[in-house]
Formats: sequence, structure tokens, C-alpha cells
Amino acid sequence: MTATVPSAARVVDGTRHLPTFLGDRGAARFACLHLPDGPARAVVVFCSSIGAEWKYNYRREVLLARMLAHGGFAAVRFHYLGTGHSDDGVADFGSMVADARLAEGWAHTVAGTSVSLFFGAKFGALVAAAAGRPSAAPVVAWGAPATGADYFRELFRLERAGRLGSGLDTGSDASPELADSPRLRLARGEPADVLGYTVPAELYASAQHVTFDDALGPPPRTVRLIEVSVERAAQRALRRRVDRLAARGFRVSSGRIAEDRSWWFHDSDWRPDEERESVRSLLVDTVQWCGTALSGLSGVSG
Repeated sequence: MTATVPSAARVVDGTRHLPTFLGDRGAARFACLHLPDGPARAVVVFCSSIGAEWKYNYRREVLLARMLAHGGFAAVRFHYLGTGHSDDGVADFGSMVADARLAEGWAHTVAGTSVSLFFGAKFGALVAAAAGRPSAAPVVAWGAPATGADYFRELFRLERAGRLGSGLDTGSDASPELADSPRLRLARGEPADVLGYTVPAELYASAQHVTFDDALGPPPRTVRLIEVSVERAAQRALRRRVDRLAARGFRVSSGRIAEDRSWWFHDSDWRPDEERESVRSLLVDTVQWCGTALSGLSGVSG
């Protein structure tokens, strides 16, 4: 593996940050490892969501990585090929899983541990489940979709709501906006703009038959599902998913953070994540679960 790193890690907020590019020039993936002061208890591999949700969760994931480092974990964040600071390229579900495993291997080498946990946000939960499958690593997810198809249906609903709110969508089937909707463009094998970000047709096609349950692999595996929502329907769906996974033999638990998921606009009560109690609760829940899950791994002391 080729990795280009600075001579020394930067100290930010009391933790060490080590940025790098993994892979060869032209196909390099950006990664950043957040390191504790002492020996790392384990590596937590971050699998972000895509597009607008990637941007929305970015600050939260940075804060989570720092909190994990303060708790003795090494946390590695990375950008999928073709996104963020990584080199250009076309990502699909398989390449995103490969990117996560690439970041995991580098983090193990630097942090000096072979133990992993995986974190995923929204679409990234599917990536985290699949990337951690070979080692049956514990996985914690924020708002994990049941399937890739479900995830994109939700995105299309949000995109349509945005059009209605802006007056771009007349609601008529003859509307040129509807005729050239992101869903139809992607179904034709064309890239599409969804909430201001380009979704490659390859990613859309590769995600259609991915399910969170199948990506986890066979039980037993330790899983935590955290729903970030105020909707009762989401809570009921979460309970059904937990019951289904538990019946199959997974060690599964769940949590809920009551927060309005209207992330595609800022209302008059908007505050930075550092000042939001719901965000702090979300981060603390995640960090505490990582410690508990690590303690439960055979031969690993938490």
C-alpha cells in the first residue's frame, strides 16, 4: 500500500490527527486517522453516507472521531474514490467497501492494533456492515436503511419535496422536471443530481439489491442501530428490525435520538453541532457502545 503522510501528526482539540492519501497517484483515497495519546484499544472505521448527507454529517463525524480518540480508540475517516479530497473516479457499492477495508488496513498498521469496529451513517451503514463482515466486526449505525433501494427512494422523496417547495415541480406527469427526474435518469444509466450532488449510475445500480441484514453476514455479530428521528413510524420500524435480527442470532441493541431529520434546510433555530444536545447524546451513545462492544470481544480487554 502506498501512503503519503506528513512527518508528524497534527494536534487538534487534544487529539492527534494524521492525514494521508492511500493508493497510487490518480486513484488515491484521502484518509485521516485520529489517534489517542496512548496505545489504541481498537480501530473504528468510519463509513460515511453520500452526497448531501455526507456533508450534513461531516462535522458530527469529526467530533465523534475526536471523542473516540479521547476514549482510547483510533478512528479513521476516509473519502470514497471520486468524493471529497480523494482522486476522481466512479464509485459503486463494491468500491466503497474496498475503500473502507483499505483505510482499515492502513489504520491497523499505524495504530498497532488488529481489532476493528465499524461505524456507518445512513447509506454508509450498508458499507460498514459489508466491510466488517470478513472479521465479523461489531458495527454501529446511525439511521441504517433496510436496503439500498429504500435509501434512494427516501432521497428521491426529499428531492421531490425540494422541487415542490421551490415551485420547480408542477405536480403534472407532463412536467419536464418529472420526465427528467433523478430516478428516471439513474434508471436509464445516466448520472443524476440529487440534492446538489451527483450520484453515479453505477452506484445506484449496484445498491439496488444490497440489504443491511445480508451485508452483516451470518450471526453472531454485535450490532447497534441508532435512529435519529422524531417520527413514530421510524421507531416502530426500528423495533421490528431489532426483533428480526435478534431472532436470527445477532447481538443487537438500539437507541433513539429525538431530532428532526429536516437536514436539507436550516430553520430559525439552527445551531452548530457543538451546541446541540441531541448531537452530544448521539456521540456519547456511540462512544459508550464502542467501549461495551470492545469489552465483549473474545480476548480483548475494554
